[in-house]
Amino acid sequence: MTNTMKKILSLLIAAVMVFTLTACSGTTTSSTPDKSEAASGTQSASESKTDAVPVYKALTNATFPPFETIDENTGEIIGFDMDLIAAIGEDQGFQVEFVDMAFESLIPAIETGNGDIIAAGMWSGDPERIARVDFSDTYWVGGAALLVKTDNTAITSMDSLNTEMKVATQIATNYADD
Repeated sequence: MTNTMKKILSLLIAAVMVFTLTACSGTTTSSTPDKSEAASGTQSASESKTDAVPVYKALTNATFPPFETIDENTGEIIGFDMDLIAAIGEDQGFQVEFVDMAFESLIPAIETGNGDIIAAGMWSGDPERIARVDFSDTYWVGGAALLVKTDNTAITSMDSLNTEMKVATQIATNYADD
């Protein structure tokens, strides 16, 4: 990993603190992609591009609100992770191009040079992932839950599950492995 990328990743925690302090400031900014950007699933975090400013490609799977999702009205890739990476880019003098793709394609795209950053709710505790890509410090600790219909009395705990039952998870996530 290049020194520039290590510097970017190390700033993620600092940026979270900045967002925490400024979250209630009452001012908002947004960038709206043009129709070709929205249609392709690719957009730029900044409107003004120059040759002197590096552009990093941030890959995401925009299916995990509020961290990453697609704005239904504009087609723009939005969310906490997009705001965080864009703020780091603004602070460090680079621009970000967000690209939406399948979750299971994120790490292979980084490995093949088709992206620079993964901006997705990806768990960093998986030994296989740790061997393949570098992770920033954790900036959000979440959890997982098993959901069932309220009228389902057969499943009351994890012990209620058996091999005859069908469980849906997202492919290439640690939930699919457990």
